[in-house]
Amino acid sequence: MTNVLPVAIVTGASRGIGKSIVNRLSREGISCIAIASSKKSIEGIKLDDPLMLIHEKQRHRSLAIDLSQWPQWTASEKHFGIDYHENKSGYFPLYDMWKDSDTIYQPTLLVNCAGITQQSLSVRTDVDTITKLMNVNFMSSVSLTNMTLKQMIKNRKRTRADTRTNRPCIINICSVLATSDLTVPGTSVYAASKAALSQYTKVVAQEVNPCNIAIVSISPGLVPATDMLKGLECDGQSHLQKLASTFGTCTPEQIASQVWDIYNSTE
Repeated sequence: MTNVLPVAIVTGASRGIGKSIVNRLSREGISCIAIASSKKSIEGIKLDDPLMLIHEKQRHRSLAIDLSQWPQWTASEKHFGIDYHENKSGYFPLYDMWKDSDTIYQPTLLVNCAGITQQSLSVRTDVDTITKLMNVNFMSSVSLTNMTLKQMIKNRKRTRADTRTNRPCIINICSVLATSDLTVPGTSVYAASKAALSQYTKVVAQEVNPCNIAIVSISPGLVPATDMLKGLECDGQSHLQKLASTFGTCTPEQIASQVWDIYNSTE
């Protein structure tokens, strides 16, 4: 009997929240495709450690995709990456998983985690910064969601109904800055991009509900270990402190646990 093994695709995987998510999923035995913005970034993704592999069929790969270059990157059939199982670098398709005679590798989880923060008032934010921020935080997340949905729908149609796999799931990492009534000067475009992603998630979840695919967003509290708390002017810092006191703070590891709990509950 052919085994169907899950694969998770995680953006923003070279550091912070994304890195913690990949590490947690790997420890749970999930094969991972870790996406970061450049060749240099993926060199820092350490998925070749034997301790990151729970079973002999587990595979890991990293891909360099500059999400700020939307929509250009969506037209590329292959992206530079590192395959840790084959111990080689080269160009790989995003959705063409590993080949095995008795195993099918299918994407059952997408985590849109990559994000660019903002540290200036809207009037001082130049067009290039706005474009990159929206491309990474929203437009690329929409494209990845649509691309992954097509794969998930196709896979569910051809996979035997009695195969024991988790329900396919897409998790979009939003922000309390997008969902709270509290505002932080200097984060206007960032908050708007995450609010757009949050609303998009609600609507597309209804669109694909008949396909039995879960799509959810989570809005973590402030994460002191990330760049959001750095570089803001004094007024913005004081608002961040108020936001933190209201909603609390969290660690990347806590968010990774939340992602795992959501995915693990969609059987």
